[in-house]
Amino acid sequence: MFKEGLTTVAALQGRVSCKNEKETDSSGTGTIELLKLFQDMHDNLKKMGRDIKGGIKMTLISGSTHINFDGSYKLKQRLVNDEESDIFTYPFNDVGLESEPDRNYLKRMKDARFPGVMINIRFPLPENATQRT
Repeated sequence: MFKEGLTTVAALQGRVSCKNEKETDSSGTGTIELLKLFQDMHDNLKKMGRDIKGGIKMTLISGSTHINFDGSYKLKQRLVNDEESDIFTYPFNDVGLESEPDRNYLKRMKDARFPGVMINIRFPLPENATQRT
């Protein structure tokens, strides 16, 4: 597993922020909120009985790291501080952050590097959800 990819996965975890100095600080939740939104969209489309195979996907590119999300792996929630707050993690496996991410979802791009972060979300809309103007 390549170091930049693991660093990117670490940066995606809940409450990871240079602004957090104490355990009670609450910065670093934006990416987790986006991952929650993606997971909720995926799960709701699945509940509606929609064929989502090949449908809903999210891709994150940062540096030479390419990460795919397709709903196969879920956010994991851990309660802290006597269950007053929670921390979400997205380990890209069924175990946790102590295990290597699934290589099918975390890849290194060859001969390409994106200077920043790019996120693309694709999900199907019913035909009657839009209209021409």
